[in-house]
Amino acid sequence: MLNELLSDITPRFRPQDYSLLTHNCNHFSNELVQLLTGESVPDYIISQAQVIFNTPFGESIMPMVMAMEGLTGRATASGLMQQTPAAEAAARTAAAAHTAGTPAAAAAAAGVAAAEAAAAEAAQRAASVGGA
Repeated sequence: MLNELLSDITPRFRPQDYSLLTHNCNHFSNELVQLLTGESVPDYIISQAQVIFNTPFGESIMPMVMAMEGLTGRATASGLMQQTPAAEAAARTAAAAHTAGTPAAAAAAAGVAAAEAAAAEAAQRAASVGGA
């Protein structure tokens, strides 16, 4: 029964559709709970990301998260596709701000680069495990 429920919602929760703000694990859990119980999870759980990004810290990391969303938008079952224009633009913007000497932008650029490297390594590991 659970497999049938999961097969019903899985097409709406593909890796390339993930969004930290609007289409994350809390949204998936909410749909599954609705199928199992007929009830929704509390709104404060579904809106956690929005609440966090409305704080000063959340606002400060938003550019990095948006750049990373360009990475997750490239995710497939077999790994990452080529960098999207949005992620390239975010990386260029962060690099330009870094050149101008903005500390926050330098941190964002470093975060984007680290996220890209980590995502590429994870994709390679997943591909090697899947192909073994």
